[in-house]
Amino acid sequence: MSGYVLTHGGDDAGRRRLAMLDAFHGPMTIRGLQASGVRPGWRCLEVGAGSGAMTAWLAERVGPDGRVLAIDIETEWLEPLRSETVEVRGADITTAELPASSFDLVLARMLLLHLPDPIETCRRFLAALAPGGQLIVQDADFRPVALQDATDAEADGLAAMNTTTRLAGVHLALGPELEAMLQALGAHMLQVDCEPSAGRGGKPAALTQR
Repeated sequence: MSGYVLTHGGDDAGRRRLAMLDAFHGPMTIRGLQASGVRPGWRCLEVGAGSGAMTAWLAERVGPDGRVLAIDIETEWLEPLRSETVEVRGADITTAELPASSFDLVLARMLLLHLPDPIETCRRFLAALAPGGQLIVQDADFRPVALQDATDAEADGLAAMNTTTRLAGVHLALGPELEAMLQALGAHMLQVDCEPSAGRGGKPAALTQR
């Protein structure tokens, strides 16, 4: 069984949750991907690929001469994307082996905050990049998350969720730490974005180069 607090679930509720994450975080992710210069023939890795929305976007960009490896513990939403371009692998990134110096681009969004050792995971991501390859990581700061016009029950539910996820080891404020964490690993920072969103948490993202 997965140790993650939120899993895809394989049902309509899980699909709706992933769709909301894509709608909220997707625009920043795509801006980062566009800034990376991803183009036909690139070899890309997406870890924690979720719904497959970004995997599909990458597959279209890299074309038939490129390759996209999509890794997630749960792959039900990724399976329809299998093709000559897209490889789907069911694996836990905390134990999965990644080929060294193999990818032009590595993407991980809303993943690191769930992991017990995000620094070591980023070190492995950087090692998986080919020379000149780029890493995009995106995580949020969930501390300011609030519900507008929330009832007492809704506010209590959100507080309980935050407490539960924190006790489960989720780093609710990892996003603002991404830049310093990656710099400490020797990554060359190409771009750092942050979109504060009142009541909904900031969405920091970093584009780095090996």
